[in-house]
Amino acid sequence: MAAHRRAATGGHRRALHTVSLALERGRVDSGATADICPLGAAQAAPLARILRSLHRLAPPHAPPNPLRGVPLQERQHVVEERLQRLDLQELVRPWKEAIEAPPARDRVWLHGDLHPRNVLVQDGALAGLIDWGDVTAGDVATDLACAWMLFAYARARTLFLEAYAPSEQVQARAAGWAVHFASGLIDSGEPRHVQIGLSAMRRLAGAEE
Repeated sequence: MAAHRRAATGGHRRALHTVSLALERGRVDSGATADICPLGAAQAAPLARILRSLHRLAPPHAPPNPLRGVPLQERQHVVEERLQRLDLQELVRPWKEAIEAPPARDRVWLHGDLHPRNVLVQDGALAGLIDWGDVTAGDVATDLACAWMLFAYARARTLFLEAYAPSEQVQARAAGWAVHFASGLIDSGEPRHVQIGLSAMRRLAGAEE
């Protein structure tokens, strides 16, 4: 039997479409986060389908978030300061390619914070997405950055991106958002976040784990 979870409720977020995760009952309550129980390649396509169901065009009054979904150029100073200060040279190439890509034309609904601690896994399967506090509308590439944070191996990332089928420009921006998130997580100093950021950095640099 499926359990249907609303992506967000209340205030201006009532306009957000319902996302049906088709979860077994009880799974969300008993799952572990994906930094502890990583997603395998078999979960790449299911995650892509869930995100496609979320990423629908947002209305003009959809809530903005200055830290999510915006053109990467608006985050350029912050990201490049981190890359220089933390000496994250591995992230310079994907970042440059991302900011050179054309900006998004459409604003879609976004989860906004799809790092591994906000993804639940049960028995190796995707169980749910949690912490919808950053729900916003903007560039779909923001959420697709999760490919480098959730999947340890290139094959799984390829399966995810093939299932979602973004354009080359969107994929380039997604890597840029992964740089944004990875550098921020590394800079946080929180041990679990730092590890997530370092893992994403290695994947962006083409290093398998």
